[in-house]
Amino acid sequence: MSISDVNLLDSSFQLIFSNVSSTASSIVSLAPNFGDGPNDYDLTGPDGQTILGAPSSLTGRGKVNAIFWSQYAGTGNFLLNVDADTVS
Repeated sequence: MSISDVNLLDSSFQLIFSNVSSTASSIVSLAPNFGDGPNDYDLTGPDGQTILGAPSSLTGRGKVNAIFWSQYAGTGNFLLNVDADTVS
């Protein structure tokens, strides 16, 4: 997570949000489909299977270091940028 408008550091100058992860998993059972020709592949079984990950969310919170409070004063918005990776 990154942000350019305001600092997200706590009283120990550590990132309030650091690396977090959320995991969804599934067991897949595939089998050969005898009789198929070369490069004949079907997304449905037994050739393939679709896995839809379960909904997943994470939350976190922390107290912003007092020396950065002035960055949060006033009107307007700030934007948090989140990088998400999928591993299979």
